[in-house]
Amino acid sequence: MQRFTIRFVAALTTFLIGLTTSTVLTAYGPADFSGSEVEQEVLSVEEQYKEAHVRRDVGALSRILADDFTLTYGGRFTTRAERLALIESAHFKFDSISTRGVRVQISGDSAVVSGQAIVDGRYQGREYSSPWYGFTRSYEKRQGRWQVVGVRVTHTARR
Repeated sequence: MQRFTIRFVAALTTFLIGLTTSTVLTAYGPADFSGSEVEQEVLSVEEQYKEAHVRRDVGALSRILADDFTLTYGGRFTTRAERLALIESAHFKFDSISTRGVRVQISGDSAVVSGQAIVDGRYQGREYSSPWYGFTRSYEKRQGRWQVVGVRVTHTARR
């Protein structure tokens, strides 16, 4: 009888632990994991955005940039058309874009990617390297795909 009682208590305890774990994962798990899937989607577009600049891929960049895209830096505004023209220009080339400290915030069909970046490239045949600067890119999911609607260069960061 004592053996049966021990087995029964062990089985009941195992059942309750399993039930509790299942309830907790159902209540909290999907929200946590689905956020990371969306983050990965946004980060994938972020990589495509950087690669399109380096590869001078105007077609890819025109799909990534929203029609109402603006880039702001130092009180200046650049439109989508101006950005695409810069990428097409024979006088300007991005050789690399490196980022660090990248964070993603998701809210429904909007996302913000922020961090620091440094750009190496060429302008009129001369090589240049920017200092590290802060950036904030705003994304919106439009017609089923993430697009960059705005970029704000916020400050020069320390190396």
